[in-house]
Amino acid sequence: DALGQQVAASGVTEASSRGIAMVALEALGAFQQPGGAPDFVNAVYQPDSNRHQSYRSALVRQQALYQSLVKYKSDRAFNP
Repeated sequence: DALGQQVAASGVTEASSRGIAMVALEALGAFQQPGGAPDFVNAVYQPDSNRHQSYRSALVRQQALYQSLVKYKSDRAFNP
């Protein structure tokens, strides 16, 4: 929801090991094209647009707070 993008959950428990094996097989020419190995997707989750908007609003508030704190700190640096 925070990203506003669908997310696919991997069905592979050892994704790092699978990834390095795929790189090695690709280097050996086992795949005709990059990404030629089958996907192992358990589920695809769609974002909730209402929740996404809540996260976007929270991000705007967080960025404003951060900028206020940066300004406060820089002002204090010159006037201890």
